[in-house]
Amino acid sequence: MHFKKFFIPIIALFTLILILGAVLMLLSKPQTEPNIPASPAGGQYPISNIPQPAQEESADAVREQVVIKEFDDSFLENSAQPIAPSKDEADKAELQLFVRNFLEDFGSFSFNGGYGHIEDLYDKMTVEFRAYVDGWLAGDPAHQLSQEFYSIQTIVSEVKITEFASTKAKLIADAARIETKAPEYYGKRFIMKAEIDAVKIGGEWKMSSVYWK
Repeated sequence: MHFKKFFIPIIALFTLILILGAVLMLLSKPQTEPNIPASPAGGQYPISNIPQPAQEESADAVREQVVIKEFDDSFLENSAQPIAPSKDEADKAELQLFVRNFLEDFGSFSFNGGYGHIEDLYDKMTVEFRAYVDGWLAGDPAHQLSQEFYSIQTIVSEVKITEFASTKAKLIADAARIETKAPEYYGKRFIMKAEIDAVKIGGEWKMSSVYWK
């Protein structure tokens, strides 16, 4: 009886000691480091090759990128530069504008308006053409066409150059003309063409002939 009383506590104490020893062995076991593959040269891969957590860009950095893209003027350097017209092209454009303005004034007159605006064109005519126009105006063409009332207005729609040289040119102009010849008709509209000869004198274009048809 006395032996059993001592034997049971001894077994329990021994079992407890074994359990504590096992726990201590587990806690004292060294931790294994992660196995990083070696590089072909035998060294370890640089830290930059190990995946790193993604970093968020700051709001200021994002705004800076947007500003750079928004105000990037590189497209200005690569854009096509406008091509200036050649001297001939500029001269032709000047001539067409001159003829258009001249014809609209020269081809418009009336009882009430008289011919003063046509006489203002004298310095835009050659000497020969001015002499012809002066004689035509002296005959008072408006009263020759009607004793009651006459007016005609000219609107040029297109001017084409058919021949061009540095000092002379031939052109054809399309024009709408609105004519009132009382008492026969009022506001009659019709289309005419004008054949024009122009010459350049002293660096300025001048009209040498106008023929309506």
